[in-house]
Amino acid sequence: MISPVDYSVVKTEVGMLKALAELETLKPKVQQLKAKDPHELCRCVDAEAMVLSAELFYRSALVRKESRGFHFREDFPKTDNANWLKWTVVRNVKGQMEVSTEDIPMEQYPYKPE
Repeated sequence: MISPVDYSVVKTEVGMLKALAELETLKPKVQQLKAKDPHELCRCVDAEAMVLSAELFYRSALVRKESRGFHFREDFPKTDNANWLKWTVVRNVKGQMEVSTEDIPMEQYPYKPE
């Protein structure tokens, strides 16, 4: 399973780090997949996309030290608008994921959180 329920629904730093470690073992295996026909090629591409999506999910979730909406961290159970009303941004920097945050331009939106 790419995103185990134990690490995905109620998240903790320890669980997400375990999930990322498991993903690291899958990444080289995905690169070795081969296809005999277009249908198998689609499955190979899907597998690669699932591993990439799971890594994006966990790396982004690790950075956010709060709970918000469906993102619930057991180790940070409260929403923290003062520090975390931000967008999480992931960039590809020389083949590595770089996760950062950006302030949301709240002045552009008519509705603002309390």
